[in-house]
Amino acid sequence: FKDLTADGLMDGDAQRLLAELKSRLYATHQEVLHPHCVELSKGGVEPKHGEHARYLDAVCQQFVSQMKARITAALGSADQPRKTWGRVQEEDPHTAPSATRWTPASCGRAGLLGKLCLAIWESGAVHHSPLVVHGAPGGKTALLCSLAQEMQSVLGGGRRGGQAAGGRHPRRPDVVAVLRSLLLQICHAHGLAPPPPAKASSLAEVSELFSSVLAEVSQRGDTLVLILDALDQLSDLHHAHKLYWLPARLPPHVHLVVSMDTNSQAFANVRLKVEPVTGFFEAERLAPADGQQILESYLRAERRLTAEQADGVLRRFEPTGSPLHLQLMLQEARSWASFTPQRGAPGRQRPSHASAVPPEAGGGAWAGAGGRGFGIHRSGQGRSAGGGLRDVMSLDDDVICEVYRYAPPPSPSLLRMPPLLWAGLRRDLGGLLEERWAEGVASIAFTHRCVCGRAVAARYLTPARRGRRLGHLAEYFLGRWAGKLKLTLCCSLIGCALPQAPPQPLWFAPGVANVRKLQELPHHLLHAGQWEELRQEVLGNAEWLYCKVRVCGVSSVIQDLDQSSQYMDCPETGLIRDTLVLMRPSVDFLGGHMDVSLFSSELLARLCSLATPFPSLIGQLCSQCEACLLACAEPVLIPKCSFLQQPGGALQHTLTGLGGGVVCVEVSVAADLLVAGSEEGRMAVWNLADRQLVHLLLGHAG
Repeated sequence: FKDLTADGLMDGDAQRLLAELKSRLYATHQEVLHPHCVELSKGGVEPKHGEHARYLDAVCQQFVSQMKARITAALGSADQPRKTWGRVQEEDPHTAPSATRWTPASCGRAGLLGKLCLAIWESGAVHHSPLVVHGAPGGKTALLCSLAQEMQSVLGGGRRGGQAAGGRHPRRPDVVAVLRSLLLQICHAHGLAPPPPAKASSLAEVSELFSSVLAEVSQRGDTLVLILDALDQLSDLHHAHKLYWLPARLPPHVHLVVSMDTNSQAFANVRLKVEPVTGFFEAERLAPADGQQILESYLRAERRLTAEQADGVLRRFEPTGSPLHLQLMLQEARSWASFTPQRGAPGRQRPSHASAVPPEAGGGAWAGAGGRGFGIHRSGQGRSAGGGLRDVMSLDDDVICEVYRYAPPPSPSLLRMPPLLWAGLRRDLGGLLEERWAEGVASIAFTHRCVCGRAVAARYLTPARRGRRLGHLAEYFLGRWAGKLKLTLCCSLIGCALPQAPPQPLWFAPGVANVRKLQELPHHLLHAGQWEELRQEVLGNAEWLYCKVRVCGVSSVIQDLDQSSQYMDCPETGLIRDTLVLMRPSVDFLGGHMDVSLFSSELLARLCSLATPFPSLIGQLCSQCEACLLACAEPVLIPKCSFLQQPGGALQHTLTGLGGGVVCVEVSVAADLLVAGSEEGRMAVWNLADRQLVHLLLGHAG
């Protein structure tokens, strides 16, 4: 930044303080800091200047080399157990902060907490159903965190448990990934061998492994408590909300506690599986006395309010009784001064309304930028990395014009949202956004996904604004401005151009995919109306299909194609979708380790005969597969005709989950079920509507 005085001259005092700060930092961190002496041009760095360009190159090279050295050192010091259980440790950032922050007194649910502990204690030695905690949004996560703390004292030192906080996850997690994580946690806690990845690739396989591991733990006499928060926030993949994977009966010493919203589809389905009398616990609205207790606990931990302010908060809390509503008001109260008038206090509406987000997000001069940042974040499905959100906001003409309306940018060729002001905006929005980790990457997510997401959409995303925000996100992930300069509307006012955005390749390195691009680009292109780019860059791109199948699973690609078919009238999209459905058994069998040549061979063997009738998409896809196979160094099979089952034929889907030879099959058209028995004495029941395994029964006699 340029430190300027009111008359536009360089501020000597500010420059002196900055020089002293640099000297102190260098004196204490000489092992990682290297001094550079560069003569500034008009008080800033000009990348087009030869000396300045060499300085920037040197700094970047030093940064990259130091980061590589630190990463190499970290990987070298990691022992084998840490590598094996890395996915277990990833759960900690979602659950640990809440578990330490909330206590039975602060969650306002002491009575309900006691009932849950008693139900777990009484059902310890018999077969029983899972326990379901349901209610309106707000308070259930805090209750389950308090329950996890209480279990240690209730069940004693032999208690082992596992947690999965779906509501705290920056994305809606896949049920297969959740069950895999629970399996790893259980095996790690009880000294069991972790299941091989090849045997836990599909939902049917991982559900069977989950049930068998629970039975093994029960037979050993160990006590196990599993807590699954926010089942209604699971991804739609594998029809997770129908809860086929959820055990209806649990063996002795094994306890499962789940939570969900009362008005969710998951709750409607769980009512069909769990005993209605003993299995359900409703998190009802809080009484005014509970609100007073939470308020006092909060103030002891954070700050104090005047008597008038505290009375105003409780008065607005009493009509709703929602712990989420109270928490939002207390977060806002942290910014009040002692003289803040009560007419400005939040909470006049229920927390489901747009009042969950302040009308001037970011406050002061940054209200517009904060609102646009909220809109971009919500358009990105409520998840984004901090650096990525700042990059996309820097591509927004309105944001840049507002940022530099009253002051010039630091450099005439560098136009970007300043880091200091970005940090201030993040601080002002700290009560509504928080940092969460997933897949080794830190992401920014809404603190309360359901309420804040709906509130932001209602306040900051009109249809026109939503289209523009999605367009910016699509351009960012397409890498449209990587290596280029994007001229902005405000260039004529401030006389510079927006610098290039960071590149967004499909693969960062061999075996390291751009997961965020895989997950978000189809959604942005589809809902921004950029359907031709969607067809060329995603649906008709063989490299994209292979990369996403390998990294995210074939079900994720099928879901993208299903969503595209809802908006686009494109028969080729349906044919590609049906092809991947036919390929799913082989992909699941390999457990995400399918080679690109094998993927291209099978895709070409199923679509080759359709390349001529559908040249624009399928023909392009077949040409890419053939080119990939011809470029392989190893001998590979290059199909010249379609010799595998084609999409649109008699074979539509392969039902999996039944081992051994099939000896009998029955179909019920009325119930929409298919039942098959195997030579191994097992009987499987599938729902034909969604092609999911519903039951796997033992004891079939042939």
